[in-house]
Parts: sequence; structure tokens; C-alpha cells
Amino acid sequence: MKHEWVKMTWREVRDRAAGDAPVVLVPIGCVEPQGPHTPTGMEFLMAEALAKEVARRANAVALPAIPFGNSNNFVNIPGTIYIRPETLTRYYEDVYRSVLRAGFSHVLFIAYHIPNQWILEEVARKVGCGTMLITRGKLGNTVFSREEGIIHSPSLSNQILDRVGAGDTVLSAASLCVAQGAPADVVGFLSNVVGAWAVATVGHRHSLDLAKLDEHVRAVLG
Repeated sequence: MKHEWVKMTWREVRDRAAGDAPVVLVPIGCVEPQGPHTPTGMEFLMAEALAKEVARRANAVALPAIPFGNSNNFVNIPGTIYIRPETLTRYYEDVYRSVLRAGFSHVLFIAYHIPNQWILEEVARKVGCGTMLITRGKLGNTVFSREEGIIHSPSLSNQILDRVGAGDTVLSAASLCVAQGAPADVVGFLSNVVGAWAVATVGHRHSLDLAKLDEHVRAVLG
């Protein structure tokens, strides 16, 4: 089964939406200076790679990345592609509405660039989307729910061995929770629980154990 939107025919997109109606992942980032050795497109490239891997693991569908973002702090530095917030708002809204028109109801934006976050929140309010999750690294995540509003969930990591991050694990868990209709606070909490587990393990040495996850959740909740 295909998991990348742009590699599917229009009939395949239609059938996925009418069938299991998977979560659609929309990676977004920026093109701006990232230091002397890192490519300017690092953030959108990471977001896109993450979306593809999560889609494969969670049977979701990944859109290609929206590469440009709100890079106003670097607008005068060579290498920066700056898009005005009002333009980004319309762009994100058009992409989101296009996904809805295709028949999908669950959409997750993967925001690797924090300055894009408030723009996504504006779009969520305007469109009235069901659920939106934004990963925020060490700050945890933010979940927007049409019924519950905006909920910020702090990071639960106290041991970090794998500094590459846990985005694929977080978004896989979030996709499953959203698909099952879990409340927004549960989506954010469980996503951060499995994220903390992932960064405490180097690479992919171990798969997530449901019994240990249950034990961890009970310990965190006291």
C-alpha cells in the first residue's frame, strides 16, 4: 500500500479516504541559516523524512513538505526564504481544505519550525479542524482540538540517549490516538510518554512494549 500522497493516483487517494480514512501528515519547515555546517533546508527535510516514516509505520498518508516558513528573524541573511505570515496562513488553509475535500478527516501538521506554530493555530481556529498536533522538541507538544481548544503538554523526558529525537514515535502514537477519537489531552500525554521512552533508547533496539507502556503511564499518573 502506498503512503505518499504524490505517488498515488487520484483514484488511490479517493479510495484511501473512503476506506480506512487514515491520518494525513503535513510536514512544514523553513529555509533559513542553520549554522556554518547545516543545510538551510534542514528543518523541512527532517519534517518530510519524519512524515514519510511515520506514514509507513502507522498506515497513514504523507504529503510532501511545505518548505518555506516564517523566517522573519533571518530575513536579511543570505539563504533565507521568508514568507509573510498572511501568505502562509492562506497557504496552510488551502492545503488543509484540499485534504478535507479529498474526504479525509484527520490531519496532523508536523511543525519543525516553532515560529510557524501560531500561524497554524490561527488556521485551525479559522477552519475549525478536528485535531492538530504540533511537536515542540524539549517543550513537549501542542494539541489543538475543535471541541477542547489548545492544550500544551510538557515533555516527560528525563533521560536522553538518542538526541536525534522521537518524532516518528510521537506522531505514530498521536495518529493512532486521533484515529480512535481520543481526547486532546490524552493525545498529547500519550505522545509525550512514548516520546520520552524513544529518546531513552538508542536507535531502534526495542519495539514499544504495551505492558511496559501501561506500567509507565500508571507511574506517571501516580
